[in-house]
Amino acid sequence: MESRYLCSMFYGNAILTIFLAFSGVGGAGDGADSVHTEIIDTLTVLQAEQLLAERNAELRLSRLACTEAEANARQARRWENPEVSGIYNLYNPLNSRWLDPGNDGEVDISVSQPLPIGRSHRIGRSDAELRASQADYDWTAFSLSMQMKRQLCELWAVQRRAALIGGELESVERILDAYRRNPQAVSLVEVRRLETLRLGLLSEQLERQATVAECKTALAVMLGLEETGFGIGELDLNDEPAPSDSILEQSALLRYHASLCEAADAEIRLQKALAWPRVNVGVEYDKNGNIGHNFWAVGASITLPLFDRNRGAIRSAEVERDRRQTMLAAAEREQCQQLALAAERLAQCRRLVAESDSLAEWDIEGVERQYLAHNLSLLELIDIYTAWREAQEMTVAARGALLTAALDYNLAAGAEVYRIVDRQ
Repeated sequence: MESRYLCSMFYGNAILTIFLAFSGVGGAGDGADSVHTEIIDTLTVLQAEQLLAERNAELRLSRLACTEAEANARQARRWENPEVSGIYNLYNPLNSRWLDPGNDGEVDISVSQPLPIGRSHRIGRSDAELRASQADYDWTAFSLSMQMKRQLCELWAVQRRAALIGGELESVERILDAYRRNPQAVSLVEVRRLETLRLGLLSEQLERQATVAECKTALAVMLGLEETGFGIGELDLNDEPAPSDSILEQSALLRYHASLCEAADAEIRLQKALAWPRVNVGVEYDKNGNIGHNFWAVGASITLPLFDRNRGAIRSAEVERDRRQTMLAAAEREQCQQLALAAERLAQCRRLVAESDSLAEWDIEGVERQYLAHNLSLLELIDIYTAWREAQEMTVAARGALLTAALDYNLAAGAEVYRIVDRQ
């Protein structure tokens, strides 16, 4: 009895293990979830681009719209199905028989096929809509990539500012530690003033760390990450030559508007074709017709466009074509103006970075030694701290403005002319 019970438990556990393995619960499920809960220590630009392409919800929706447009383009190439109708004799009064299949029974079968009108124009419209959907996907992916890199630049800037507070805080703590080891070297007033300065730096550091956490959360939501414990390294701008004016030809946004104009032109041609008479051709077989047995006939039906010539639909399509052409022209003018403005701002930011990089590096440890040697007063030390932080923050701000100006130029051009990369 006991051995039978042990055998049943063994087989039951074996079956449960196999079921869990094939159902994805357990090891396989943990492996699948690890993709979304992976921990990234340092997020690179390349990793961020890959995560954006794989996990961003808005990009997935745009990809589904492309799939729908592809299905519509394939459907536009299909012919309409033929229509088959038949009549079978229910009661034959000549021989008083029900469902009579004989020579005297009535059996009538007809097959008709509508001829498509404007099929080539319908295909051209669906192809243009497919190109517009693909261009819209390209523009969505490009704009989301620029938005993601803008958030990376913002996160880099707030991390650098938080690090500046950390450096100043460490310097003040080193001075306080030196005074605690030798309390006779300085007055109690200076110690209290330095402790107050340290408390203010701690409060400001907490505020900047909260800003860093907010930036990380926004970036994690865009990239589909559940963890926000990642950091980013130093960012840099690649050294590309100045782009030419033909860069606007690569703009996905302009390609999207141009494809919509092509679809509107195809819609006008289709509505004009639909104004023509519709034709159906058919074949009919009558087993016991009026002319004779086994009668075959070929015929056609045509509509007479006396009352409806599709003028309203044609006019509506022409208005839609004019509207889309106006939007295309407005988008071209706006993009040219934004490109010129972005190029000017990018040049200004380059000059600002060159001037900020020329600032000499501050020797904070040397300042500490001078203060501990009583060569500097407490007010002079605080002024040096303030000036050092302002100089470093201006350098970070200038570098961040340059990266943001490059992204603005890319958006104005509609193509990634300047790339944000990780500094090697």
